[in-house]
Amino acid sequence: MRFLVVIPTHRLHLAAETIEQVRQSLTYPTDFHILDGRPSKVHAINKALHELLDPAVHDIYVTVDDDLILPDNWQHFIACAFDRIKNLGICGIDMEGDECGEGIMAGAMRATRRKVRDILFRDTIGYMSVAGAVMAMPSEVAKQVGPYPFADDGRQYHQDEDGWRCHQVAASGMRYGYVTAPSGPIGFVHYQDSLEYLQQRQTDIAIWNSRPSWR
Repeated sequence: MRFLVVIPTHRLHLAAETIEQVRQSLTYPTDFHILDGRPSKVHAINKALHELLDPAVHDIYVTVDDDLILPDNWQHFIACAFDRIKNLGICGIDMEGDECGEGIMAGAMRATRRKVRDILFRDTIGYMSVAGAVMAMPSEVAKQVGPYPFADDGRQYHQDEDGWRCHQVAASGMRYGYVTAPSGPIGFVHYQDSLEYLQQRQTDIAIWNSRPSWR
């Protein structure tokens, strides 16, 4: 079992220490890459799909945001989820127990966690897509879903990219949801981003809300 783990970042000067903690959390054989998140996260993810992900080498492909502290042994529980859950196309790490994480999961919190053999899994089909904070996919599925097609629409912040990936997976008849890591939920690091970035983010959210590219 080999992972490809990719972290896009536009603020390496702020996130380097946090990213290093992610690197140190790896417990499975992993190819680990930090990618330039400019002009956007989705450009970096698309680059990883084209240039780094090789299903002949990598079993599981994971994108991780640059502001996360991941629980111990998180790779193991993701690997177990794909082994235990039939037709699972996307898996995140459950964030129940962290106020920020629960807000990000939003409507997905209404889905019930159930025990599947030795793991707890929350199937969120019909509730809400898996948040892009940590998004794992079997490599073949990631290649099938392909690159996010709206990367060059002028936005820097694409709040819908995780929903788009989940939509493609569901349209193919697969499931998505969150696995619980018993050592605890994801932790969040709060950076002081530039005013320019924060303003651009709000503008991009407003653009998407006023005229979504898909749905």
